[in-house]
Amino acid sequence: MAATHSEPPEQAASLRTSLLDQLAMLIEEVEGMRMYADRIPVQLLVERPTPDTLAIIEVYAFIAHLDERVRRPAAEMVQSGAFPRIRSREALDVANEHSWAEGAFEDTLDRVKQAREQLVESLRAGDLDTWGRNVEVDSDELTVFDWTHRILQNDTERLRTVAQRLHHAHLSDREEDLPK
Repeated sequence: MAATHSEPPEQAASLRTSLLDQLAMLIEEVEGMRMYADRIPVQLLVERPTPDTLAIIEVYAFIAHLDERVRRPAAEMVQSGAFPRIRSREALDVANEHSWAEGAFEDTLDRVKQAREQLVESLRAGDLDTWGRNVEVDSDELTVFDWTHRILQNDTERLRTVAQRLHHAHLSDREEDLPK
């Protein structure tokens, strides 16, 4: 996955575009979720399945928090020539110490959309040289290419969990539920 300076610029540019497009897919996911938000019981949105597992609204709020307070500032630091250090455990601890379930789900979706748009634009502003620079995530040094890929993996895992919870919640109006 790592993009290096030895790759042809066209290949690195194509990878950069692909990663940015994938990051922007969350915006489409949010718009899709918005169509069904009123069908999801508030209890399902705000209650944690276990004390150390985020509620659905908290998952989205946490992604927005990461984009606003961790990812976009780190992207801007890289562009300015600085070497950002991101600590995942600290970000997770912040999530567990806060109640992200306050406010309407639609407001949280708006926040995710806005934060992700700003992150994508911030990353888009970086040229290929910037994308080849490093970001430290925990103890790993990653290029912006690899870091962006990790963001996508983490978002995918979080949203997969949300999708599974919604799937198992039997929200359909059908007499017969969909197969699990």
